Amino acid sequence: MAASTPHQRLHVRCLLLELELDMLHVSAELLPLAERAGLTNWHVGDRVDDVLRTATSDQARALAKVLIGAEQAPA
Repeated sequence: MAASTPHQRLHVRCLLLELELDMLHVSAELLPLAERAGLTNWHVGDRVDDVLRTATSDQARALAKVLIGAEQAPA
């Protein structure tokens, strides 16, 4: 499995910022979104940069899709 690229990680960070979830650590709000993307090894308190670095390219792509869906969902 290919590791996520710097561009994918930046894209995810930008989406987190748009959702006002831009933080250093995985939060209880972010965890369900990560789990929907298949990232079940994330835990509240993990550093976001560290867990994004360990994600595969497919996982990063899936997380971006979930975050885009959350961004477009009605409030």
